[in-house]
Amino acid sequence: MLKPVPRPTPPVVSDAAGLTVIGSGLLLIALQLVFRGWVSLHGWFYSDDFEFLSEASNRGLGLSYLLTPHDSQLMPGGVLFAWLIAHVGPFSWTSASLVLLAFQLCADLCCLWMLLTLFGRRWACIPFLLLYLLSPLTITAFMWWSAAINQIPVQAACFAAVTTHVLYLRTRRRRYAVATAVIIAAGLCFYVKAALILIPLVVLTFVWFPEPGPHRWWRTLKAHRWVVIGYGALAVAYAAYYVLHVPNPLSSGGSISYGDIFDAMFRRSLGPVLLGGPWTWSVDNPPLGQVATPAWAVDAAWLLIAAACFVLLARRRHAWRALAVAVPYLFATYLLTAWGRGATLGGFAGLELRYLADSMPILVLTLALAMLPLRPPPVAEPSSAGQDAIRSPYLFGAVTVALAVSAMWSNVRYVQPWNSPYPAKAFAQTVETASAAQPLTVLDGEVPEIVLSRTSYPSNLPSRLFRPLGDRVEAVTTGTDPTVLDDNGRPSVPGISGGATSETGPTPGCGYPVSARAVTVPMTGTPDYFWWLRIGYLTGADGELRLTLGGTTHRLPVEAGLHSVFLRGSGSIQDLSMTSSDADQTICVDNVAIGNLVASEPTG
Repeated sequence: MLKPVPRPTPPVVSDAAGLTVIGSGLLLIALQLVFRGWVSLHGWFYSDDFEFLSEASNRGLGLSYLLTPHDSQLMPGGVLFAWLIAHVGPFSWTSASLVLLAFQLCADLCCLWMLLTLFGRRWACIPFLLLYLLSPLTITAFMWWSAAINQIPVQAACFAAVTTHVLYLRTRRRRYAVATAVIIAAGLCFYVKAALILIPLVVLTFVWFPEPGPHRWWRTLKAHRWVVIGYGALAVAYAAYYVLHVPNPLSSGGSISYGDIFDAMFRRSLGPVLLGGPWTWSVDNPPLGQVATPAWAVDAAWLLIAAACFVLLARRRHAWRALAVAVPYLFATYLLTAWGRGATLGGFAGLELRYLADSMPILVLTLALAMLPLRPPPVAEPSSAGQDAIRSPYLFGAVTVALAVSAMWSNVRYVQPWNSPYPAKAFAQTVETASAAQPLTVLDGEVPEIVLSRTSYPSNLPSRLFRPLGDRVEAVTTGTDPTVLDDNGRPSVPGISGGATSETGPTPGCGYPVSARAVTVPMTGTPDYFWWLRIGYLTGADGELRLTLGGTTHRLPVEAGLHSVFLRGSGSIQDLSMTSSDADQTICVDNVAIGNLVASEPTG
């Protein structure tokens, strides 16, 4: 059993003062949750959220389901909560929002715990708590539900793991090291980037809590060898499972604009964010907001940051050591973003703050280490490192208030599109409302790109998107006089655009008379490989139309009267011919069109 290393006696802090600090921190957390609860309850599901709910609605809860990767992400914890939300009720946003608030409360409390444990129960911890509570970095990963169930648990895990690891370093009690490993494992259940939590733990061990004497790094490694082996074994085991069972989440092709991504992520995004920015957002893909800070504001932000760093280093010579915590973590985040989304989004990936959201606990820890002395200080800490950089509390308080106001402005601007009827929200809620009145039968054509991207196919089909509604929405690939959902989610009359159309039929008033003998219909134009077909016809009785297209025969039911029948298919459209299954029945076909499915006027 390792014996605790003797530490200097910490300065005496009155119980009343310490409780006041804790109470103030809890009050700020409550106020943040009120704000986030208000904006979250006015939000709704978006993009990947629908994929989670669709899959959860179609699967039973089991280990194979929980370990099924989502978009090359192994996240059994997030999948579990998605399953629970899906089975509360169809599109139960209130339940989803409450889950986010519970996650956020956990992360907030872990942040307060870390600050008070590392730096003592002192008022100087409150500004760093505010930095986390109000940062626009965290709001970007909070409003989008599927991003939040990745990011917020990992933020909580980072704060908690740092706290328990420091408790281990102070006491040498291995139960704290075991707790740290368990916390990291829990974080890995939600997001692969939880593995990066090991970076600040290593830096704290070797830079902030090294063993005294010569060859301190070697002595430190030797003193903590079993903990290092334990953490390493966890990382290796997780990496091995990931490589063997999860598709590669990194891009395998396409050039990567490393310079553009770096500039966007750090100069244009992170700099303003540290001062409460970015203040303005572009909403080209509502409701997502991307950093749109004016160039002059970016330059001004970095000038202020440079001045603050100069003053800080003048007052606390060893403050630069804190960069050892942030720099490797941020660099790893940059590389993962560049190798992942960067290949397709280029520099725009750096303007999406949610890719940096998990870095917020690291930034809080880094700034606090740079400005505040640890309580109690490590034995090996340089004398100047124990000096408090906050020598003008009133000035520091004024700066804190200014940054808080700046951050709240950015937060409010960001959440506005989420609280408005953005396309995906309006589309899905329209279908949900219409299907509650009476069941809908619609063609299973792709929903508009602005609702769900084509890259998510087949999740962008109504048969998948509205699976949580059960039998309230039936999506079909063929049908007579069907409806299709328009850009607003309303059932509408379908039509065909582009592609190929039939030539005028030879028989006046009938076009192409189809009977038991095959009739060839010449077409002009070339549709895409995946297409929809519409046949307009007139017949005197119910029957069946046999359509041969590209060597494949389709049997389409026909009804007496003037109607249209639709069919989804793919491949070549050469050699289009039709026959009637009844030798005594003639079906007059006036038009055949093959192309993209579109909606015209609403049916109601």
